[in-house]
Amino acid sequence: MTSRQFALRATAAVAITLTVSIAIRWNAIGYTGWFNPDEAELLAAGRRAAMQVWMPMATSSANTYLVLWPTTLGLLDLLGVPMSLRTAHTLSTGAYAAVIAMVWIATARRWGFVRTAVFIVPAAYWMLARYSDFFQMGSELPSVLLLVVGAVLAFTPGRAVSARRLAVVAALASLAPWFKVQSGLLAVGLVISACGFAFLSRDSVWTRREWTQRLLLLALGGLGPTAVLLAVMAVGGTLDLFWDEPVEFLRAYLTHNVKGLGYGLGETTAPLTEKLRGFVVSVLTNAFAFSWALLGLVALWSGTRNQAGRLARIAVWSIPMLAALATLLVMYPIYVHYLNFLFAGTAIAAIAAAGLAPAETIPDRGPSLLARRLPAWALLTTMVFLLAAVEHQGASPAPPAVAHQDEEDIAALCPRGSSVFVWGWAAELYAYYDWRPASRYVTYGLLLAKTPNQGHYRARFLQELTDDPPTCVVNAIGPAWFGDDAAATPLENEIPDTGGWLHRCYVPNRVVLRPAAAPEPELIDVWTRRSDC
Repeated sequence: MTSRQFALRATAAVAITLTVSIAIRWNAIGYTGWFNPDEAELLAAGRRAAMQVWMPMATSSANTYLVLWPTTLGLLDLLGVPMSLRTAHTLSTGAYAAVIAMVWIATARRWGFVRTAVFIVPAAYWMLARYSDFFQMGSELPSVLLLVVGAVLAFTPGRAVSARRLAVVAALASLAPWFKVQSGLLAVGLVISACGFAFLSRDSVWTRREWTQRLLLLALGGLGPTAVLLAVMAVGGTLDLFWDEPVEFLRAYLTHNVKGLGYGLGETTAPLTEKLRGFVVSVLTNAFAFSWALLGLVALWSGTRNQAGRLARIAVWSIPMLAALATLLVMYPIYVHYLNFLFAGTAIAAIAAAGLAPAETIPDRGPSLLARRLPAWALLTTMVFLLAAVEHQGASPAPPAVAHQDEEDIAALCPRGSSVFVWGWAAELYAYYDWRPASRYVTYGLLLAKTPNQGHYRARFLQELTDDPPTCVVNAIGPAWFGDDAAATPLENEIPDTGGWLHRCYVPNRVVLRPAAAPEPELIDVWTRRSDC
């Protein structure tokens, strides 16, 4: 196949992938509710970050997602992209389509588009249609995209990896945790696998100077982005905020420090046997994630008679998948959206196999071997799915978008573009009504959790609202469909220093809010600012 023919087929593959993805997810793209409250929090954080988008942590906070996610969404907001849930679901569909297309094209460079499609379809369909949690704009998606792009750059069939290209791969991998810190193990796995591929595909024995050059460039690529981000925050005066908020939260979370988190850890501290059982069930239930890596295994196993070379290639191929599995085990309990890392690990392995496979690709006996293995693989995965699906069901649909009844119209009280503070776990209200968050704390998580740093967070919050008072303060507590403790206290009771300020400068309004399908409406308080205050 000529380069022109391959380019045309690759373009067709992108068009097919995007069209099928949109068709499968058409209803999800148009859905105005959330599939997971995390995506609503991300949208609000991005809207807030747009206020000082070039300075991470200046106006927005972070937790298990780090500073580059709000910064990226803030840039989109400045470009006029609406921070709505439809936008979130569109970005999600585009991200999954991009991952699928990259895997398909990268593996087709070695084995052709038709043969690889047989192995890509099961994993692709599982990603696009199995879980409603995958319909959301998951916090893992930018990290997954960066790592898959890195794999495409690292594993080029028939081409040795240059030192500069390896440094670029390391830079992309180092950026991934700055979107979602849990991607760190998978990022390390990609770099190790890429280094292994570079060693196996070298044209000649490296001299000491070449070793030194490669190691220095690899270190520069791996550490450079982190050093730049830390330096930017240090110069901008936000480094202390970074240590005080996401780093403190992550330190408590990863060390299972109940005092540092301010709430119980539940399944996180479950016995090891229970964790292993849940881990095994999650992996077996999602066995289709391994389908696009299977062709690579067949090719690597049957493509050479050199036993040492075969085992070395299989080891490099397996590293990303092992890193993904280790990520899931460490992150237990395994929330559905964490499975993005499993699909990312197997996708990287599939791309790696295309680069690692010997020049003869699948030899003459390969197709017949492949044909014999296909029915067994299909039967095995079907049985695994049927058995595991009994225990592991997909995420239930989210509640519909909030509708309001007209005692006092919340949209009239707090118009589009208003500065609003929402007290509660209801960041979706910012998206529903197109409000600008008045505080870096778009949910009350850090403000409510009784941690050693709670005083810092509350003082920072009070300063924000004093410097730039919001148009409205919404007490979004009580209704169970906001997804948190219905017994939580109102803002003026939980943070007494706000009581006098609220009663002096704001007028309380009782507003009826409810999801369209809820049996009974519920009242919440909306405080609107007086014109003379």
